[in-house]
Amino acid sequence: MPKAPREKRAHEGPVEMHLYASHDEDGAVYEVAFFDLPEPLSAEDRVRLLERVQAGLTGGPGARLEAATEVTTSGVLGRELRIDLGERGAGIWRVLYVGDQRMFQVSGVGPTRGGPAGAARFFASFRFLPR
Repeated sequence: MPKAPREKRAHEGPVEMHLYASHDEDGAVYEVAFFDLPEPLSAEDRVRLLERVQAGLTGGPGARLEAATEVTTSGVLGRELRIDLGERGAGIWRVLYVGDQRMFQVSGVGPTRGGPAGAARFFASFRFLPR
């Protein structure tokens, strides 16, 4: 992360969320969040949850999905969402499932079209470590 991240933890019902966020000098925000789910997810549940995440990210005023592509991050297959946020800039989110009960969202959001300049470097630096 560009600077020392701040950490936030929260619960939404039985789901536990951990968020680490940092920003750079250009005003871009980089985040890694993971969600521990109470029950294992089936393949169909993963698709439905991913659709809900995508709908939530594109539901704001002026937000629109530009592209959704399959990507591999640190050896884990996931989906990358590129979202135009209108006057607020643009963002890139990667949604990944590790195991049956953990979802990651890795993102870079910046004030310019196309997302933050450091997004490629940020995503390339992301690694899953053994627990």
